[in-house]
Amino acid sequence: MSQEGQNGRDAIPKKKLSLIVEACGYTMDEYFEYLDGKPIPINWKKECLSIVKSLANENLRTAHTMIKVLFGEQGLEGPISIEAKILKFFRLNAKPTPLSIKALAQTIKVDPSYITHIEKGKFKIIETRILQIVEACGYTMEEFLTYKNLEIELPEDHLNDSLSMLKNLCEDKMTTAYTMLSALINPEAKRVT
Repeated sequence: MSQEGQNGRDAIPKKKLSLIVEACGYTMDEYFEYLDGKPIPINWKKECLSIVKSLANENLRTAHTMIKVLFGEQGLEGPISIEAKILKFFRLNAKPTPLSIKALAQTIKVDPSYITHIEKGKFKIIETRILQIVEACGYTMEEFLTYKNLEIELPEDHLNDSLSMLKNLCEDKMTTAYTMLSALINPEAKRVT
């Protein structure tokens, strides 16, 4: 016959509880401190980023979609033009090596935030600036126009897009993100509140 817990459920034997607590990286003293009301320090953003980095491709696409929904609810995602998508693709696939936002900004003599705003669809891009970016990435306007006019589908970078959105997601949505992402790894995971 098992012991009855305070909430009507069976109590966990102390030895098993000790094993669980230690497996989670805590001591029993810390466990009792948390039990007495000490807040448990959880870095939700770090936990979410860790989960996304560990996902396989099929779950990464699902995670990307879920994060986009949360990010869109936050009001940060606007319609991104095909031009902005192509320019970001060119930067990430620059010839001979990919360019960081900072490196591209230095090359065309603008502030890095300008490149970020372009890639997030916050600025309409003038043709002379498009030409500068295209050439800085090692492409030609002909290649740019081929992508634009034929609307060649650009491969999505689910991992980097997801990580970027998570880094900018507000804290009050982070526990929701964690719950959804945890379900991709462990479908039986309990909801975090």
